[in-house]
Amino acid sequence: QRSSAPPCSSPRLCPSGCAWSPMAAAAAAAPKRYALLIDSDAHGPSHWTPALSVVRAEGDLVAAYIFIADGTGYTSDSDWGKRLASLGIEAKVVPPAEGSIELCAEAMRLVAEDGVNNVALAVKDGDFEVLAEKLRQCGEAVRPALKFSVMEIGLSG
Repeated sequence: QRSSAPPCSSPRLCPSGCAWSPMAAAAAAAPKRYALLIDSDAHGPSHWTPALSVVRAEGDLVAAYIFIADGTGYTSDSDWGKRLASLGIEAKVVPPAEGSIELCAEAMRLVAEDGVNNVALAVKDGDFEVLAEKLRQCGEAVRPALKFSVMEIGLSG
């Protein structure tokens, strides 16, 4: 049986670093709000629907973006463009050398401005470990502390 009392005597100044507070408890009970961010270099059309399904099975999908390098010939009228639109995934065409930076910036924006508390990354294994860690650190830095989750979607095929 769980107690609803704080795990320490002073939740605001807890020396053990606990994150209990009425607001943190409410945030933990809040629905999971996901953003799906896809690296087009790692995950093509055959992965888009499974990635969406995985995220939707976990919580509310707030936003879905795919990052496509400029110069690849992508247009909204292309087969990719039409398929992305039908799935509700927004394409972000970015300079090739800045794709990772753009993805990171978008993840942080979604967390800070759109209330996303879970980020699903469909990227190459290990490509965004720094982003995942920074999102977790941002959650710990605010008071009351919030827990951000990062899901890495590894799809084969």
